[in-house]
Amino acid sequence: MGDGLTGERTMQVRVAVVNGAPGDAEDLLRWLQTDPAGSRTEPSLTGGDAEQMGTGEIILAGIATTVALADFLLVASTWLDARRGRATPGRRLSIERLGDRTSVTIDGASEEEVERALRELLRADERTEGEQE
Repeated sequence: MGDGLTGERTMQVRVAVVNGAPGDAEDLLRWLQTDPAGSRTEPSLTGGDAEQMGTGEIILAGIATTVALADFLLVASTWLDARRGRATPGRRLSIERLGDRTSVTIDGASEEEVERALRELLRADERTEGEQE
């Protein structure tokens, strides 16, 4: 095993555009839906909740494998970089793993940024696997 996610357990993530412009969540959703890697996660738009003060709408996605999570993070961070020219200062993505409430922030599409986010989001799986052994 050791790959973290399996087809039996789907990770649910919530993505919010922080310090964004109106319509950013819808734009990111379209970006994810048109990219083959992003669309495999079946992203959907939903309203924000009280904890997210002013972020408006958020994207929910179900991710079944570690590879799918890495692809999702890469597609989402590429959207962020592509919008950099018309970005509000400090625009970034907040990605929260539902269930254990692990969260990461992505500021760009660098390889290091995506790898860091992937490691953080998978850390709960590593702890769970270690406890079972």
